[in-house]
This record gives sequence, C-alpha cells and structure tokens, in this order.
Amino acid sequence: MRRSEPFRRDDAGFAVELPGPARELLSSIATQMREVVTGEAADDDPAVARLFPPAYPDDPMRTLEFEDVAVGDIRRERLERFAVLERTADARWLTEAQLLDWMRAINDARIVLGVRLDVTEEMTVADLDDDPGRAETFRTYAYLSALLESIVHALGDPRGTG
Repeated sequence: MRRSEPFRRDDAGFAVELPGPARELLSSIATQMREVVTGEAADDDPAVARLFPPAYPDDPMRTLEFEDVAVGDIRRERLERFAVLERTADARWLTEAQLLDWMRAINDARIVLGVRLDVTEEMTVADLDDDPGRAETFRTYAYLSALLESIVHALGDPRGTG
C-alpha cells in the first residue's frame, strides 16, 4: 500500500492504514456527530438542517409530508453510520458496506464543519489565522476531505491497486 493512500481494495474488502491519532479523531467525530444530530438544539442548528434539506423546497406541504414519513428513517441511517465508524475506527480491514458507511459519515461531518466554518472553495487555513480554534476545525475539515477522496478512489479501483 502506498503511504499516501490510507485505503486500498483487496480481494475481500479494503485494507485501512491510518495512524492512531487519525483513528481517535474518527471515533471522536462519530460520537460528536451523534450528539449533533440528536441533541436538543438539532432542530435549530443550520448545520443539521444542511444534513436534512427540504425535499421539496418550493412546496412546504409536500416537504412536511416527506418529513413525517422519511426523516426518522434517514436520521436512524445516519446514526447507524456514525456507530459503524466508531465501532470500526481501529479496524485494519473493512467490508465495502463498512467503507461506504465511513464515506457517508465522514461526508456528513464535513458538511457540518463546512456550515459552521462557512467554508468556501477559496478558503485556506491562513484565512483563519486570527482564530486558532476555527483554524484547527478547518484543518480537521481538510483532513476529512482528503480521507473522503481516498475512500472514493479506493471504492472506484476495480483492480485493487489502491
């Protein structure tokens, strides 16, 4: 496995090569994301709203009908993804289903961080030099983006060359 690629397809699934601190970060993010999605402030949180956009932006009644039927299931699916990420954060090997859960959970975390930071395409960590906390959050956002790219690459590699 190349050092620059933390995920590699093999015959039976996906090899995972991440350092301990990265695994701790992913486990922590899974826990935090569960709290974000289920917390008391979730209904008023713009970052959570971004995870659950209106199904029919031009038709509030249809959106309400959709939410009555589907949002609970979507929320449960998200919570299960975060649980999979937390349970398997130390795994050296994942099934395709587990890696897909990682991909979706990491993307959800990126969305929440991106909304909270008001990330733009042009933004860099230097734009946040005056706020060390936000700069560190942006570094986490950027790291999750790189992991997501690596996962997509591994999932799309039919030869198993990583």
